[in-house]
Amino acid sequence: LSRVVTLPAQHVVFQMADAGTEMCVVLSGRLKVSVANREGREIVLGTVGPGEIVGEIAMLDGQGRSATAMTLTSCDLLMIHRRDFMPFLEQNPKAAIDLINVLALRLRLNTEQLAELIAEEEPPRLE
Repeated sequence: LSRVVTLPAQHVVFQMADAGTEMCVVLSGRLKVSVANREGREIVLGTVGPGEIVGEIAMLDGQGRSATAMTLTSCDLLMIHRRDFMPFLEQNPKAAIDLINVLALRLRLNTEQLAELIAEEEPPRLE
């Protein structure tokens, strides 16, 4: 159903736009989640640590990865495949609700980050 992988520091777990059929539960260590802007500069969206998940968006929607994940330290990751996770969610509504809460929190944080970026780039208004 799932497998544990141990990865060294500075290892790319997945790249933005890669196909994504698995999500990772961080068992130990820390990962950095980032995207590249138009100029190719890395923008760090955040870090994740033990007990947190990464890669769930592509695993759930079947699209490409929305960001890049790289280990900052040596990490143990529990890799869960979509074909195993979706039936689990169907049988465990509490787990589905917990996942919805995680996704809602991430959406809220992303909205706040976006608002801050827009405020930084917006020229002052003349009235």
